[in-house]
Amino acid sequence: MVRAWRIEYDGALYHVLSRGNEQQDIFRDDQDRTRFLESTGEMSEHFDIDIFAYVLMGNHCYHLLLKTNRSNLSKGMQWLGLAYNREGLTRIVNLLLNPEYGVIRDKSEITAVGHRVVHGGEAFKPQQ
Repeated sequence: MVRAWRIEYDGALYHVLSRGNEQQDIFRDDQDRTRFLESTGEMSEHFDIDIFAYVLMGNHCYHLLLKTNRSNLSKGMQWLGLAYNREGLTRIVNLLLNPEYGVIRDKSEITAVGHRVVHGGEAFKPQQ
């Protein structure tokens, strides 16, 4: 199945999530979670991406609400996946699936998306 084109532009707001490949755990322990958050911070600085909120969902998934100041979300997320996995290869080989991106078209959606993620764990359906 062909993946839909990802919409990227300067100042875009996104809801991003990723799950472990073959439903593997992304995070084994707090050390993995800390390493992921450190890698996310480095990605934010390197690619000029503002992180508004994040949720690490147990072991299997993460959600990010973010804004790209340049149209570089795909490059930033690719870098994040590689940086996180590179640091952890001695502990566990667990590649992330391609992240799913949902463009937030209206700034008022940030609150609604954040509420669903934090309080409901509602399944994410990317908007086309």
